[in-house]
Amino acid sequence: MSFCYAEINNELEPNSVSIYTDTKIGFDNYSGASFSTIRKELISKYGIVKCTICNNDLCIAFAGNHIGYASNLFRKLHELKSFELADVAEIAFAIHKNAKSIDDIEFIIAYHEKDTFHLDCVKENEINRDIYSCHIGSYDAFCCFQKKRSETNSADLAFRDVVDGCMDDSVGGFPIRILYNHDIGSFEFGSCYEIFSPGPLSIKLGEPISFSTNVQDGNYSSFITPISIAEFLLVIEQMNSKILYSRNVRFDNEANNDSLFGLMLPLELN
Repeated sequence: MSFCYAEINNELEPNSVSIYTDTKIGFDNYSGASFSTIRKELISKYGIVKCTICNNDLCIAFAGNHIGYASNLFRKLHELKSFELADVAEIAFAIHKNAKSIDDIEFIIAYHEKDTFHLDCVKENEINRDIYSCHIGSYDAFCCFQKKRSETNSADLAFRDVVDGCMDDSVGGFPIRILYNHDIGSFEFGSCYEIFSPGPLSIKLGEPISFSTNVQDGNYSSFITPISIAEFLLVIEQMNSKILYSRNVRFDNEANNDSLFGLMLPLELN
């Protein structure tokens, strides 16, 4: 079902906003799309980013059993051309209410207006407006996140741990963070560098800690480089190729597929 979390003004960053999402998705969680064989292979390996930066001041995360409804929202906003940021939650709520089940689609709408951050959450047939934190998707993952955060006092570390493994195996892939960059006046995908290991390290007293990135042991290192509000690169250093997540770049046979509109889909660059 996925897991997304957002908050304003965390313990380390006043006057800020952060949105976190995983990338794992099953094909049973997508309705109305006709994926090519290549696209299915890429999504199976790299998932999708369940958060889209619509413009400098608007970011929308989504979760649910049929996230094709998220494309409906992005396409609707595109067709409107002009709209008030405060009205996006109402548009999202209409899509949520008209879905077959309340679990089919949930939204977090984060926006910046008049030097103020706003979070609106659409789920369970309700809109919660101007809240300071919220989550959508897996409740089990959220409980795990809260526990790990109390131990680490860090939303970043807690979210990465949850994506790495929690009680809900529908959550996983790569941890992605979106934040607001005051210097450029825009939401952006956060850059980061990480080393992943499949299990705990056993170190004897006095021995140096080895930060191994041996592929045979399941270790790897990666970094995220933002390119624009519409795309970023995920580089896994043990691979020859790079992964581009983009809401614009598509295969030729996907150009007219409206059910993919606005989604951050992966492409493997050689």
